[in-house]
Amino acid sequence: MFCENMGVFLLEQFFHNNFLIIWTEFLAFETQRSRMLSEFFGTTNTYLIMQIICWHHLLILKKTDSNIAAETFFNRDIVESMWLKFSKKNYNNKSVLTYSLISVLSGLSIETIRRHVDILSKNKWVKYTIKKGVTYSPSEENNRQLAEVINIKENKMLIDFLKLLFLKKHNSNWQKNTMHMLTLILL
Repeated sequence: MFCENMGVFLLEQFFHNNFLIIWTEFLAFETQRSRMLSEFFGTTNTYLIMQIICWHHLLILKKTDSNIAAETFFNRDIVESMWLKFSKKNYNNKSVLTYSLISVLSGLSIETIRRHVDILSKNKWVKYTIKKGVTYSPSEENNRQLAEVINIKENKMLIDFLKLLFLKKHNSNWQKNTMHMLTLILL
């Protein structure tokens, strides 16, 4: 417990002491990702709604397959394989993603959610029923595009952001502070 608390403290200190570079790079990552996904889905609202739907889908996926050991769930190849397989089957889940919940999470009106879910449904990304709510139910091509093209680009953007945090030396203490923090957290 002490090591965990110390790691959290050091991470908070690291963030505080390097705020400008971390925050500007994080905002650059978020801006580039948002632009790419807004272009892919056609509008920013559609992208935001789809992001929530995918997050919900991933949370269900995480709960559904109890045969997977926790340590292997973090492997990207396994997660992608599960995502592709799980998206094809009709799953039984008690967690219903409603228009109201998407509205609360996104800040968009329920009517806006309904319109965009209709568009996503017509474009073969999702299904909606009153009983099951909004479910991720893509065509095979849409699912492949998301998992094998878009997510690969997102992963690369995230890795580039993390590289900047851990590898780029912006001042004389940057690399020393980063390595010191990582060493203490990993102990």
